[in-house]
Amino acid sequence: MSSSTPASELPNPFAPGQVAPIASTFLRKRIPIALLITLWCVPAVLSMVAPDSIGAFMFSRLLLPALCGLILFIWWCFQRAVPGKQRAIAALAAVAAIGLSVLLSHKSVNFMVIMMYGIPYGTTAACLWLIIAGNVQSLRTAGLVTISALMIAGVSSLRVHGVTGEFQSEFDWRWNLSPEERLLAKSGANDTTSAQPAETTTWTLQPTDWAEFRGAARDGAVTVPDFQPDWKAAPPKELWRQQVGPGWSSFCVVDGHVITQEQLGENELVICRNAQTGAIVWKVSSASRFEEPVAGAGPRGTPTFADGKLYVQGASGDLLCLEAATGKEIWKRNVVKETGASIPEWGFSASPLVYEGRVTTFAGAEKKGLITFDALTGEVLWTAECGKLSYCSPQISTIGTEAQMLFCSDTGLIALEPSTGKLLWNHEWPTGGVARITQPAVLPNADGTNDVLIGTGLGVGLRRIHIAKEGDAWKVSETWTTTRCKPYFNDFVIHEDHLYGFDGTIFMCVQLSDGEVKWRARGYGSGQVLLVKPSGHLIILSETGDLSVVAAKPDKHSEQSKIHAIDGKTWNHPIVAEGKLFARNGVEAVCFELGPSASTSASEPASADTAK
Repeated sequence: MSSSTPASELPNPFAPGQVAPIASTFLRKRIPIALLITLWCVPAVLSMVAPDSIGAFMFSRLLLPALCGLILFIWWCFQRAVPGKQRAIAALAAVAAIGLSVLLSHKSVNFMVIMMYGIPYGTTAACLWLIIAGNVQSLRTAGLVTISALMIAGVSSLRVHGVTGEFQSEFDWRWNLSPEERLLAKSGANDTTSAQPAETTTWTLQPTDWAEFRGAARDGAVTVPDFQPDWKAAPPKELWRQQVGPGWSSFCVVDGHVITQEQLGENELVICRNAQTGAIVWKVSSASRFEEPVAGAGPRGTPTFADGKLYVQGASGDLLCLEAATGKEIWKRNVVKETGASIPEWGFSASPLVYEGRVTTFAGAEKKGLITFDALTGEVLWTAECGKLSYCSPQISTIGTEAQMLFCSDTGLIALEPSTGKLLWNHEWPTGGVARITQPAVLPNADGTNDVLIGTGLGVGLRRIHIAKEGDAWKVSETWTTTRCKPYFNDFVIHEDHLYGFDGTIFMCVQLSDGEVKWRARGYGSGQVLLVKPSGHLIILSETGDLSVVAAKPDKHSEQSKIHAIDGKTWNHPIVAEGKLFARNGVEAVCFELGPSASTSASEPASADTAK
């Protein structure tokens, strides 16, 4: 081009189809570059600065990707250097990608999953392509349309089986059968009638039985005389292994029988097996299915045995009273219908508490958070206000010299008179919307008073409170609070003035006198723990199905044995009863014999009346 060429004839770098100078090209790349850095660096920084903050999680996983995607969309629509037709094609493709992804996705892939994965990965791919393609406008547009098409194909090809303890979704191809679907496809698996002639003898509770969630005191402790922690020298013997339907129930073991809940298709099942062989004795079906994208499908509560009967609550609020030996229904109530409550986001998770002829469970209605029924007839006896958000179970504990009903919710901890539901005392500790899931732990003091531990995840923490009676009134005071330990849905155990439990995916020992963390250990994911007394050992069932024996000592973490028990995500509580160790998840259940010396018993009730 000669120097005499008129300025009007010079190419315009910003005109459609023209290639801009290098400086201008960089300027047009800086927005995609900035968005790319923001989209991936900000969440990484927030995860280090505030690893347990629900606000930081929601911002980095939901709000930030949406904001970056929106900025990129607006920026593209106002790119004057790109022909209007090409801008419109790419913009419409992006809108269609989101709309069709929602429309064509599997029912397990909800809008939140698309926001957490489809939007950030789609935005990332678009930014990278715009950086690579440079100023070749037709290539940029074709690439953006292709990315939108790939997003539709990718999202519509996937299904979600829930999330891990670190809130990472578990994806599978849509056309692959889930473990539940494979189980249903087996001949007879969808038969919900009694599998064998029902027994006629009445069950008798044995000293080594495990009759309710986390044992008689609901503290996750079991007595095993002469427990053998060296599983290399004396390995547990596998007695049986069975495929099961999804669900997060634990086990109830009574008089040679093991009972749990499962989901199969559109039915919630209560299933009774022979504890020695795993053979099904009976199963009872309720037409109900609860499913959500975090934990997936299935009931959450653990059956409770009392006076020859089983009391079982399903995820949608059905409360059943069954004859234990046969599974015959005695009565049935639904807490939603009885109180006007709504089904919680993650389903009803409370395990029924049976005490002195009354059955108490969580309902979550306004002014009717807890509801108590007559154990024989199912008649409503009383309701009590306790907060509207909780995945805890009521428990009976001795405070001072009195048996009290304790319950945790989003508002704090309350203590009720078991017979009437009268409020005895409460400790307010609002969570700001974080769910309370773990059970409170009662600690005895030398002066005859008690302290209680309350644990809450996602940045809330662990608190020790002191309860003492002054005249006719109860006085509650805070002893200490720490955010160094934040139990979420993984219950903790207490041994010799120390707590052993999970802070997210870190297992730790905490000194109870002041809340100081003594040691931390990784490798168990979001598992569950069981305390073995009197030897002072911990049985940890990891999130990936490993069983480990760890010494309950504050000086250091000492893992003494480890075996792989079950495959798949495992959040269910393990138990030891009748000399056997039972573990399960939403795919399979297994029973190990611990050896002839391993006669067992759950920890003693909090008071003599607890077993009534």
